[in-house]
Formats: sequence, structure tokens, C-alpha cells
Amino acid sequence: MEDNKRKYKIFILGFLIVLFSIGGYFLRNILLEEDRTRREIGKYNVYAEFYNNTSGDFLGDFAVYYKKNFMDNKGSFRILEKVDLIEINSVRQKILLQDPQIEKIDAALKEKPEFKNIDVYIREYVDSIKEERAIALKILDYYEKSFYNKDEYEGGMLLHALYVNSSRTTKEKYSVYVGIMKNLIKNEKQKEIKRLEKKNRTAAIKMVLFINDIEEFSRNLFLKGDFKFNREEITRLKELYKNIEVKYEELKKVTDMEVKKDRYLLEHYNKIREYSGEIALITGNLVERLEAGEEVFPLPYEFSVKYNDIISEYNIMIGNKK
Repeated sequence: MEDNKRKYKIFILGFLIVLFSIGGYFLRNILLEEDRTRREIGKYNVYAEFYNNTSGDFLGDFAVYYKKNFMDNKGSFRILEKVDLIEINSVRQKILLQDPQIEKIDAALKEKPEFKNIDVYIREYVDSIKEERAIALKILDYYEKSFYNKDEYEGGMLLHALYVNSSRTTKEKYSVYVGIMKNLIKNEKQKEIKRLEKKNRTAAIKMVLFINDIEEFSRNLFLKGDFKFNREEITRLKELYKNIEVKYEELKKVTDMEVKKDRYLLEHYNKIREYSGEIALITGNLVERLEAGEEVFPLPYEFSVKYNDIISEYNIMIGNKK
């Protein structure tokens, strides 16, 4: 009898050890997955920020300066005998202001987890920017230090060729980069929505869906600096506006209980809804004017300001999440 009890206790103990081991295994995997997701989101956010703050002409200020002073109408090298040192210094400072952006994206590219078939193309684009920037700074040094007086512009012609080739490469890399980033943004947003749906976070889902539609409208709106759109482009903007209307109505229906359940402070969530209503109204007015062929200014500026208000309030709310 005692022997049977001892065997039973050993069996129970063994069973518990196995049970806790299995539980520990699954818990460890869950925590690892959560950590991976957190790091993936952090890396993606840096990528998205860099994408939103850059264009096909990252060195725009230098490009304008160089074309005006050192290129003829055909894009060939032109000798400039008198150099404005103040202008050179101003252009250099604008280039150096971009250092934090480059450093931040550089660091993110080294982070784990990897975005397969994506990191490599972003790296190629960033490297092409860095090479073009290095040549641009050499050009500024060349003229600031009057090296052209010593070599009769031989160095200037060489730097010109290097800059033109580097600039062309950067534009080529940018075209690939844009396609890669559009797919990444789309995929990451879909994954984020699925994560939120899995956790049944209604307030977060409605807010993210609305912001996503605002971002899409913004990208299409600011494709053209003069805001002159053809009929097909206006139709696209109108479709996006209809999506915004639907998402805003859903955002308004989110209850205070759902906001608190997602651990958001109600005052911040309501502020976002207030701004959302205002930007929805601006968006509608924009589309209406475009369809009528009327001047849209200053509505794009008002849209941009209100969009920044939403994102700023969103970041504050996330930072103050209970």
C-alpha cells in the first residue's frame, strides 16, 4: 500500500514537472514572439518615418544650388569663376542637418528581426544617398578652398562626372525603394490590424483604420506640388474621401467603455476624434473644389496641420497609455 502511494506521488510529481515544463515552453515562446513583434514594429516605424521624410531628391537643396551654378542648359559642366562662400556654407549646413536621419536609418538597418527581401534594397538606397552626400561635400570643399585655381578646374570636372553618375544611381535606387516601402507599409498595417483584432481592441482598430485612410489620402494629395490633378486622380481622391467618411463614422461610435478597455485616456482619444472630424471636413472641401476646378489653397496646408495634430495627439496618448 505504501509502495503504491509512493509510486503515485512520484507519478504526480513527474506529471507536474512535465506540465510546468510545457507551460514554461509555451510561455517562453509567447514572450519571445511578443518581443520580436515589439522590435519589428520599432524597426518598421523608423523605416516609415524615413520614407515619409524623404523624396526622390534627398539632396534637393544641393541639387538646386549645383544646377544653378555649375551646370549649363544641357547638364554639362560649367565654370564658375566667382564663388559665394556664404551660399556654400548655407548649403553645407542643410546637408549636415540630415545626419541624424541617416544615422537613425543606418542603426535600424542593423537591428533584428530582418525584413527579408526588403532590408537589402533599403540599404542600397541609403548607401547611394551617403555616396552622393559625400561627393556633394567634396564639391563644396573644392570651391570653398579655391582648389580650382590650382588645377584649372580639372578636379571640378571630375567631381561633376562623379556627382552626375551618383545622382542618377540614387534616383534609380529610389524608384525600387518606393515600391518596396509601399508593400512593406501595406503588409505591416495588415499585420497590425490582425494583432489588434486578435486582442479584440475595438477602440485601437477604429482609430488605426481612420489614420491609415488619412495617410493614404495625404500621399495622393501631395503627389503634385501644384495640386493640379487629372480626372482620374480626382476620382481616386474622392474614393479615398468616401473611405474616410465611413471610418470617421465608425470612430465616432466607439464607446467610452471600449476606449478604457484598450487602456487609453479618454481625453486624448476624444481629442483625436475632434481633430478627425475637422480633417474629414477639410478633405471633403478639398475634393469638392477639385471636382469644380476651383483653387484649393489653403486647404492642403490646413489638412497637413490637422494631420500633424492627430499624429501628435496619438503619440501622446500611446505614451500615456495606462
